[in-house]
Amino acid sequence: MLAAAGLALPGVAVAAPPAAASPLRAAKPVSLSLKYQCQFPLLGAQPVTVRMSSDIPDTAEPGKPLPPILVDTVSAVGAKSVQGLNVVGAATLEGTASAAVTVTYPQGELKLKIPAVLDKTSLPASGEVEVKARGQAPAIRFTKAGKAQILVNDLLLTLTPRLGDGTLTGLDTFESECAQEPGQDNKLAEITIGGGTGGGTYAYGVTGTTTVKAGNGTAPLTGGLDATTDETGAFTGTLALNPTKADLKLLGFLPVQAGIALAPQRPLAGSLTGGALKLEPVPVTTKVSSFTLFGIPLGGGDTCTTEKPSEVALTADGTFDPAKGGTLKGTYDLAALTGCGVLNGVVSSAFAGPGNTLALQLAPKPATGQ
Repeated sequence: MLAAAGLALPGVAVAAPPAAASPLRAAKPVSLSLKYQCQFPLLGAQPVTVRMSSDIPDTAEPGKPLPPILVDTVSAVGAKSVQGLNVVGAATLEGTASAAVTVTYPQGELKLKIPAVLDKTSLPASGEVEVKARGQAPAIRFTKAGKAQILVNDLLLTLTPRLGDGTLTGLDTFESECAQEPGQDNKLAEITIGGGTGGGTYAYGVTGTTTVKAGNGTAPLTGGLDATTDETGAFTGTLALNPTKADLKLLGFLPVQAGIALAPQRPLAGSLTGGALKLEPVPVTTKVSSFTLFGIPLGGGDTCTTEKPSEVALTADGTFDPAKGGTLKGTYDLAALTGCGVLNGVVSSAFAGPGNTLALQLAPKPATGQ
């Protein structure tokens, strides 16, 4: 249907209309009126006002196609242009239009040509005339979260005036290039892709790592996160991390192994906008259940914890999709340890300090019964 059919660019895909493509949310009416200067034979540039209307969803999910978009237009052709067509004996006007459209999206922009067929229109003896048309854009599938806009640019009209008996006039079929008058808002619609597209409940499996800068080591992490989102993009969740073991360096060179557990002290809370998830700082305590050098216990135990919780602020960039998950990252300070036995200071030296990192990969858990 379009020259752009089957075209794929980073972040957006366009294809011929599928047999069944359903939007995530119901479409809503949008409208736009634009003024053009269109070139007519013998007359030169003449004013034409085009009023467009359509039903376009204002939200979409990454990877889920919007349906093909129908656009209805009413073009007001000025009295002078009608007079010029009457001079050659034209009784009717028909033809096609091609609108240049730019779709902007998080990773760039896509330029399309959207064709429309003009209704066969009877020309009055004088005054302006309105010409109706309908065009169809292809199905669009965005692959990244963020904002998308549909911008209408210049037009190309292919017009055929006919005599009363249906034969061609002396003008035959001609093209009229229509330049959009400057200074107008040409945005037909704006679409939010991901984030704030609706409420939901999600269960994620968690994997990742934490690094301990003072001990120059890392520990693998596993666990789970149960979360909810609402229409406003508010995000809440309960994060639970399993106990793990960290391979560290004591005094910069002695290999030690520590059993540690990170425990958030309250649920996560934050906002999800356009695929960017930002969570408020949450206090996290660190417990060291064991601390061994060459298998020899040096400390740790049930009472060995940081003197105060760490404040950890986790964020995800614009690629977080509640349905698919994503990666949360943050940095945190570790306070001195207490209750770790007679070598408390030695154990604490492998932990306490700033610059520690946390990276958590969230992946949806299968639904119950799957």
